[in-house]
Amino acid sequence: MSLLGMWPSTSTVELATPSKEDTVFAAAQLMQFAYDHGRQSDSYLSTAPGRETFWSADRGGLVSYKRVGRHVLVSGGLIAPPSERPRLLKEFLQFTASRRWRATFFCILEEDLPIYRDAGYCVNKFGEDAKIILGNVTFAGKRYEWVRRQSNYCHRHGVKFEELRIQDYSHREWIEIQSDIEEVGRDAMRGKPQTGELTFFDGTLGDHPLGYRRLFVARRQTEGHSRIEGYVVCNPIRQGCAWSTEIYRHRFDAVRGTVPFLFHQIALQLQQEGVTELNLCIVPARNCEQPIPGDKAMIRHGLLFFRKYFSVLYDLQGIDHFKSRFRPHYENSYLCSPPEPSIGAILATFRVFGLLRISPLKMLQIIWGRLRKQRTHARSPSRKVAMDHVVGKK
Repeated sequence: MSLLGMWPSTSTVELATPSKEDTVFAAAQLMQFAYDHGRQSDSYLSTAPGRETFWSADRGGLVSYKRVGRHVLVSGGLIAPPSERPRLLKEFLQFTASRRWRATFFCILEEDLPIYRDAGYCVNKFGEDAKIILGNVTFAGKRYEWVRRQSNYCHRHGVKFEELRIQDYSHREWIEIQSDIEEVGRDAMRGKPQTGELTFFDGTLGDHPLGYRRLFVARRQTEGHSRIEGYVVCNPIRQGCAWSTEIYRHRFDAVRGTVPFLFHQIALQLQQEGVTELNLCIVPARNCEQPIPGDKAMIRHGLLFFRKYFSVLYDLQGIDHFKSRFRPHYENSYLCSPPEPSIGAILATFRVFGLLRISPLKMLQIIWGRLRKQRTHARSPSRKVAMDHVVGKK
């Protein structure tokens, strides 16, 4: 009997309090399954703490979710071999229906939409996944000039690229690295209005072991001390044939271009390893203006409203622009929801995503800083000369 068959389904069996050994075994089993069968950029987040997991009756598939009251928010999609996905969705919906829960699925791939539509779900475009198809990409030519410029600037300022593997360090050394990483994360939050990280589409470090994830850092030697300027955590997709940039952070005073430098170096390293794709993850609400058959107008307009008016808080347009610099290939990503509209589901989404954990003081400081920057640009001589030139031409 396989190890999968030895473990009972948590969806149908009441379990006693597990021993430490059982907990470790279950966590390892979950990591292995997510690595083997995860296909979305967020599938491996099923291993993150604070998430609930549903296993199909024969342990042939799993669904990872968070719940607020009767509202269930699913990320990572149907984590299972292709032949198992329809049955997995059927069992999961039976499970939620028996408890009168309502499940909403985020970032669903186009290839799985028929399964959800057959189950009576409405489908809305949620955004687009930005993917660097590594193949023969050389980052040469004018199209990648900006990427090369950021990398070269970091190289000139002594920034080094490195992958950190836990097995290469002693326990004490790894604790020190974790401390540095946490400091970078805290420093990165200084420029954001949120009071905490958004954890539904992003993972964490510390309480969430790396497992199959990979940690890349940008280091700089300053005054005899090696400082981590920024880092990127990558999630495995399709057994490591592709990777997604799950978390990327940089210090508030990091060398300019630290994150694009990291993305560029990661892409080059993965390309050498024979990896086919670097997924830069979803750009929410990108190109969602056009309706699709059977979608909900309320969700579509809500996404567009969020993209336009919440940019001061989450800068979706800035994120889109940054990712576009890598000239990615875009693929549609979808949201699948029950046919009956629900304000409760929207409120649950805001809560689980952490969208309303905002510091009013930080928000005002950021708005004021951006307004000052815009006014400075508007008054700069170079801009005035450029505008005069445009007006003269007209």
